[in-house]
Amino acid sequence: MKVLILVFTISLFGCVTPNLAPKFELPADSGAGIVWGTITYEGQYNDFQLFYKNNNSGELGYVQADLIEMQNARGGIFAVSLPAGSYTLTGWRISEPYLSVNFSQRGNEFVSESGIINYIGNVHFTLQARMNMAEAGVIYQNHIKRDKQLIVNRYPSFDIEKLKVDNVFLGSTFCSKPVVSENKRCTKSIVNTPVR
Repeated sequence: MKVLILVFTISLFGCVTPNLAPKFELPADSGAGIVWGTITYEGQYNDFQLFYKNNNSGELGYVQADLIEMQNARGGIFAVSLPAGSYTLTGWRISEPYLSVNFSQRGNEFVSESGIINYIGNVHFTLQARMNMAEAGVIYQNHIKRDKQLIVNRYPSFDIEKLKVDNVFLGSTFCSKPVVSENKRCTKSIVNTPVR
């Protein structure tokens, strides 16, 4: 029974896409690109996940950030190698021992281009517990000035000349307005009752 539940969960949410090793080098003829960004948070550390779908194959997956030292922020960086093609961010999840909050996001596409290092931005999570309820929020923003230094420090082998900012993805509508700079933010919040 436990095995069936595990198989069902994996098929529903996809498999974790591991972050690249710090000395990773993308072969020129691999047909894949690198997609990266940062995940930051307020409050206690929880398990944060970003879910995506390959628009060509339908394959599902998710990424988690490796925690690193960040100036004026708490969080980490993710960098994954994905086959070239179009992808959709399908949602995010915050998990802690007695609470799991999911949000489905549709229509926000990013690309993986062969040989390109594509930045899809910073995803900032908030989670506040009140009595028997919790409010979770997410803010998508372009923090390339800060994050560029983080990627250089974490992955010194990356050819920074191949770094691209995915302005189409960052400019897509997440709430009621597009996010196009560090000064324009958009928050989605939902309320969920913790598991007892």
